[in-house]
Formats: sequence, structure tokens, C-alpha cells
Amino acid sequence: MKLSLDQINAWIDSVAKPSTAKNYKARIKKVLDGRVDIVKDIKNLTLLTDIVSMYTSASTLKGVVQVFLKLIAEYPIEVSDRALKKWKDVFAEANTDMSTGYIQKSMEDKTESFTSIKEKVFAKYPEGSDERLYMELYEICPTRDDLGQVYIVSNMKDASDKSKNYLVISQKRLIINHHKTDGKGAHDCIIPTKLFKKIDLSKEKVFDHGETLTSWVGKMLKSVDVPGRINTLRHAFVSEKLEGNNIKDPQVRKELAKSMGHSPAVQLQYIRDVVTE
Repeated sequence: MKLSLDQINAWIDSVAKPSTAKNYKARIKKVLDGRVDIVKDIKNLTLLTDIVSMYTSASTLKGVVQVFLKLIAEYPIEVSDRALKKWKDVFAEANTDMSTGYIQKSMEDKTESFTSIKEKVFAKYPEGSDERLYMELYEICPTRDDLGQVYIVSNMKDASDKSKNYLVISQKRLIINHHKTDGKGAHDCIIPTKLFKKIDLSKEKVFDHGETLTSWVGKMLKSVDVPGRINTLRHAFVSEKLEGNNIKDPQVRKELAKSMGHSPAVQLQYIRDVVTE
């Protein structure tokens, strides 16, 4: 079997979001340019050796190797058990190095606790405001920028489009189908009755601040003197939840990672030293 760079690029387009695909294709082009037999180089580990030599960043190395592991599995490319183990070993080593590096770097940085930021928002904005509602919903269903297009529907039969996000009134249920890691499934959160009553169910969507909430959340944080943007909340939320012995508890980390739509390893990127004023 022969594979060209164009074929691999087309495959990447079919399995990745446009922004991610563009990034991967740029990196793949760098390692595949000029190769006569890509499949042969994958099988005999020549390509893997060149990738390891080319990329010194653990996170970049992990990403590139991950693409080829997925290509091997899904295209598929028949490789020996020994060769596959080598590809997987490099990925695992890069992942470990990345996690260690991230936690060392991130713990040098500081963040307020999520609770502290929420208190500031509640002090600034009145009862019934979208700002308060956003902070409370975030606690129940911590997201990236996934609450900008949440459609309010009466029941599950009206929530059939898997490309959209919904608030289902009959079940008090928030369903986030469309998100950064949506290949891993939807985020599904039950909203407590007390909080559910604060949502204006007469509107088409829960929030009306544009297609995404990045800019709006950034303005909210700036208004309460919290530097950063929407990802600041992710850092604050994870860091507070994993303070003290919680970071050593694999079950706590696993459950938190699942609720936030990332892996326990990626979770380490978000940990900061929580400071109190």
C-alpha cells in the first residue's frame, strides 16, 4: 500500500476540526516532505526516528506521534507488534514529559480560587443577571466556551440535533453536544431545581451574547479586576478542586477530568498555585 501526503491530509480533514487539522497538516508536512515511501518509513521506524530528532517539545512530539498512531489504527496500516510498541512508547514518554513539565511550570503561576472569583462577580452583578447565572452554571457543568449557543427546548425529542447544545426543560438537563472534545461524547449535566428556576425559559437560548462567550466572559472578569479571559476560570476551577491531598487522589482527578472533558494528564496543564487575598 502506498500513501501520499495529499491522502494523509485528506484523512486528517476527515477526522479533525478545521483549526486542529490545519495545525496537524503543517507539522506532518514538515516530516513527510520528500519521502518516497511513507508507509515503509512508518513500518521500519525510520519516520519515528526522524520525528523524535525533529521535535524537542514534548507536547509537539506527542501530538505528531498521536496523529500517526491514529493513522495506523484507522487507515489502517499493518505494522509489526514491535513497531507499534515503539510508536506507543514514544507517545507515552512524551505524554509523561509533557505532564511533568506542565505541572512544574504551572505551579510557578498563580490563580485566584474559583470561589473567590464567583464572590466578586456576585458582589458586582445583581440577582437575575447573566453573569451570576453563568458562574453558577459553570460550577455544575464546567466548560470551555460551550454555553454561547445553548438552545432551550421543551423535551428530548426537540434535542435531536447532535451538532447543537440544549437545555431540556422537562429534565432540567444541560446537554453540551458541540465542544472541543466532542469526539468523546456529550457533556450531560442535571441542573438543581433552585438554579433552574433562575433561567429565563421564554428565550430561545440561555445566553444571548454572541456565538461564543469568550469576549463577554473576558469583560465580566475585567470588571471585577480578575486578569485573563475565559480559560482563567478553567485554571481557577481545577486548581481549587485539586488543592491539598485531592491532587494525589486518582479517583478525584479522574472524575473532575471527565466532568471537564479532558484527560487527567491534560488536567495538569490547568493547575496553578491558588492564592488568597
